[in-house]
Amino acid sequence: MDLLSTANHCLELCAQFLDFLKIQILENGFKNNREEIQFFKSIKQAPLSNYFYYKSLKLFLTEKPRALKKSKIKFVEKKLKNLNHFFQSNIDFCQYIDCNQHYLDSYYFIRIKMNTPQSIQYHNLLEPSFHSPKDSLLAQYTANKKLVYFYEERLERIKNDEVLGSNTHYNADILSWSSSKTDLVELIYALYHSKVINGGKTDIISISRIFEKVFNIELGEIYKTYSEIKERKKSRTKFLDEISHDLQREILRSES
Repeated sequence: MDLLSTANHCLELCAQFLDFLKIQILENGFKNNREEIQFFKSIKQAPLSNYFYYKSLKLFLTEKPRALKKSKIKFVEKKLKNLNHFFQSNIDFCQYIDCNQHYLDSYYFIRIKMNTPQSIQYHNLLEPSFHSPKDSLLAQYTANKKLVYFYEERLERIKNDEVLGSNTHYNADILSWSSSKTDLVELIYALYHSKVINGGKTDIISISRIFEKVFNIELGEIYKTYSEIKERKKSRTKFLDEISHDLQREILRSES
């Protein structure tokens, strides 16, 4: 499945789940303010932030220039500039969230009381009965942080496209990556930080592009994947540990 198809599929899933949550809330309500705050600040955020993320991703994929490197760079840089404008315009709220503060939660994540009843309107994310003053802003902030990774990676891909050259060819039918994309990203970063490729002078995007060509795979947002690897609770080098163990086991077996 290509990235645009994935975005469309995820948008549909997010919208369906938001509809489900909306029906539950309209029918059952909340027991108290604490439960309402938890819903709008936490529970609703997963589908809503992903909805915003994939909506922006779809827009990016459909609007991006198809030719001229300068046009592509300008397009992505404008996207990043817009994100920076968003962060600056909402700097107080962003800091409130980043610092894990709670003293304004009752103003940000409790619905404004309406005198007129609201009916269920599917996909209307701003319906007052299913919307607090800041839950959409929080979801947009979360989505935009993910978009920064995506746009920066795309920008580096475009800028380094000429470095790879058009004369690099691989037979994609010969090799395929059988493990997870996360494992491959872990391997790529290990090679990059070990400076074993071109003496450490080749950037991470160029290395990842080569691996994508060799294994006929699209790694997506490798910066985001790397961040997830760093946040592991147990071994952060799980894949490298596994293949090291496999190699040592095979060496011992061959010597016996």
